[in-house]
Amino acid sequence: MPGNPKRRASLAKLRQMSAAQFTEILMDYAQGEKPLQAVLDARGIVMIGWRTYLKEHPECKAAWEEAKRYRAESLAEASLGIADGADTSNTADVRKAQLQVAVRHWLASRYDLEKFGAKTESTVSIGQLHLTAVREINAIETAQRIAKMQAEREEVRRAEARIEEEPSAGITQVGTPNEVGERPVVKAG
Repeated sequence: MPGNPKRRASLAKLRQMSAAQFTEILMDYAQGEKPLQAVLDARGIVMIGWRTYLKEHPECKAAWEEAKRYRAESLAEASLGIADGADTSNTADVRKAQLQVAVRHWLASRYDLEKFGAKTESTVSIGQLHLTAVREINAIETAQRIAKMQAEREEVRRAEARIEEEPSAGITQVGTPNEVGERPVVKAG
């Protein structure tokens, strides 16, 4: 905090506030007519000071979360008024109203996700999950079999290389190839 005198001053103001004054800030915000920055500016409080104060005081943060839920309802009500009040014969007025309603709906969904946020539905098919699991298991087993076969093939290659490198000491050939072309019998000596 040494380099931020506005933050220090804001924190000092907030720490000296009574519960009624703090509630007044929350109610002013919850009405939905002014953004938080304007509510705080009117009292000489900067945003960083506000956020720091809420981190320091969990009971105030809980009240702040409740105020945001009230603000979400206020924004939804304001959206209804904007939509109903739009001049439908004027395209520019309709587009302006659509944008205002969309922004208020987006803000309301952020302030109270449970009530105004997008609902997502999930459909789970047990049969499809089973098939996917079986496919994954088969793929794993196939990869393991391939790896085993490659390891065995490599072992055979190494054994063949060792046989070619070793001299054939102690092996004698008995007989000569016969007329049919059979190989002679080889006996270890």
